Amino acid sequence: MYGTLCNACSPIDLIPDFIPAIGFLDDLLRRPSLIARAIQLAPKDMINTCREAGGRGHAH
Repeated sequence: MYGTLCNACSPIDLIPDFIPAIGFLDDLLRRPSLIARAIQLAPKDMINTCREAGGRGHAH
């Protein structure tokens, strides 16, 4: 998870985007998996609060 987070924040790609298909594919697969893992690790009450606030159209 930390490796993916560092890669997402880094200006240097492990697989450069100019390599056809593969360059963008690594970003396309890694970042959603990072978000999914963060949701799994977050406390359930925090996730529920965020979902409820999102349904109302504001975050507080």
